[in-house]
Amino acid sequence: MIVSTFALVERRPASIGQTHKRPDAFPFDDLRLYASLKADTALPSDRPPNQLANIVFEVQVKTFLQHAWAIATHGLVYKTTDASWSRERIAFQIKAMLEHAELSIQEAEKLAESQALAKEDNITTDLRRSIQLIRGQWDADELPADVRRLAENFTALRRALRIEIADLEEILNAGKAKRGNNHPANLSPYGVVIQYIIENARDKMIGALTATNVRFKILIPPEIDWPSDVDRARCRNAIFVT
Repeated sequence: MIVSTFALVERRPASIGQTHKRPDAFPFDDLRLYASLKADTALPSDRPPNQLANIVFEVQVKTFLQHAWAIATHGLVYKTTDASWSRERIAFQIKAMLEHAELSIQEAEKLAESQALAKEDNITTDLRRSIQLIRGQWDADELPADVRRLAENFTALRRALRIEIADLEEILNAGKAKRGNNHPANLSPYGVVIQYIIENARDKMIGALTATNVRFKILIPPEIDWPSDVDRARCRNAIFVT
């Protein structure tokens, strides 16, 4: 944006791979672009030259964390009434930690594959299996942007009804086959699961919705074809959306 709008005179550091910093030091070395105004070819050629055209100005390009460090520590390093080795030491220790944080964020995908971090707990394993099931049942354009949240809802529903992931897959496959190998277009993926469980595992669903001393609520979308012989008033653990 800056380079396309203004005439670039110089950049410091000269390239991404260069720095004047020693590896054991953390002085200021943020990207600075020195630029000037570009000549406006749309203006008449006999127009007097712009007096600002020869002025070179500096633009500091910072990451979010670099900007945060500058704001948080400006009073410790620059605008101060006294010289303090300890305050400056703290400021640059923070800078080193933020640089490490930026590195970790930028290379998170690679770091996640390292042997020290490539692990899973039971909750994550269960969640990944739910995500795989969802992606196997619906095309990407039929899913919300936040597939993880949908998978969390699936997982919570399975646990509430005590349905294993393999059993849920069978329920989904059976319901899909019953409808010509297509899930109902008027239902969200969550709504599809609710509808199919009512049809294929009715006792589990009604039992969970009418149970006492439980700590969960199950959302029932308005598009669900609710059984006519089940009184909604009995379903104390259901939230019926109208």
